[in-house]
Amino acid sequence: MAMLDFWHPVMRSRDLPSAGAVGVRLAGRSMAVFRPAPDRIAAVEDLCPHRRMRLSLGTVRDGRLVCPYHGWSFDDVGQGESPTTPKMKACVSHFECREAHGAVWVKGPGADAPLPALEFGDHLPVGVVIHRVRAPLELVLDNFSEVEHTVAIHPAIGFDPLRCSEAVVTFDATDRAFTVRNAGPAKRPPLLNRIGLWFRKQYMFHSDYTFTFEPPRSVVDHRWTDPATGREAMLRYRLHHFFVPEGPGATRIVTFAGVKSHWPVGPGGGVRPLRWLIRRMLRTSIDEDVWLLENLADQSVSPAGMTLTKFDKALGLTRERLNSYYYA
Repeated sequence: MAMLDFWHPVMRSRDLPSAGAVGVRLAGRSMAVFRPAPDRIAAVEDLCPHRRMRLSLGTVRDGRLVCPYHGWSFDDVGQGESPTTPKMKACVSHFECREAHGAVWVKGPGADAPLPALEFGDHLPVGVVIHRVRAPLELVLDNFSEVEHTVAIHPAIGFDPLRCSEAVVTFDATDRAFTVRNAGPAKRPPLLNRIGLWFRKQYMFHSDYTFTFEPPRSVVDHRWTDPATGREAMLRYRLHHFFVPEGPGATRIVTFAGVKSHWPVGPGGGVRPLRWLIRRMLRTSIDEDVWLLENLADQSVSPAGMTLTKFDKALGLTRERLNSYYYA
């Protein structure tokens, strides 16, 4: 299978207007996403075959996307008509679209790939956060597959810089996926976590990642435990990251977030009214990752020449599985 054979989230559903279109890029292809009807969604190539105008700048009229240059219009499968020459027909490529989990998903036509499932278990879903980073897919995956960088950045989450040498990392790998488990003394978390954790002492920070590559995505669990008793603190987070390549030098990170509070009983517990705050905290944290990736001195995707640590085994695992299951 190839990259466009898989479903990728490309934008939030709420960001797609009813009478306009939005331009997105996926795997080097430019697409115009629009709503031909309130209960339908479509995506076509973002280029009018007449004079190469961006269709994403057009409007939706009677279920068709109308080019703003000369008024040519296209239906949900890319069949086009000219208003001045009715017998002249043209077409553009179309893509399959769905809406799920508050996002718009796109893939190429024809491939029989299932829409990825998002398992939150007893976590309360709190929404979708999207970032665009000017960096290749491989380097974005590298960053999100290790927590060593939390020592120097992410003031709100990660390992205590004074005791980070005590952190332990383990890997479990299969042909199609791998899991990274990290545990170490926690740094002082943000106020919401301190309230939820009853943060009166040093906790252990646990961050477990499972990566799959059809399409590239990870499921991340962040939690804290009491080092003396092993008892889990009151808050934990689950994140579904999708890593969507726009092209060779740009990647979109689409994150579906969930939270669990042990008090009061029930998914989300007492933090249910604070879902907006959790999304804002998550957005800030990933902004910090974006800053790191866009300020690398060298964006070569090859690990050759790097001085790697115990946290960096994922770099090789990522490239092997991308080549086997995604770039094939």
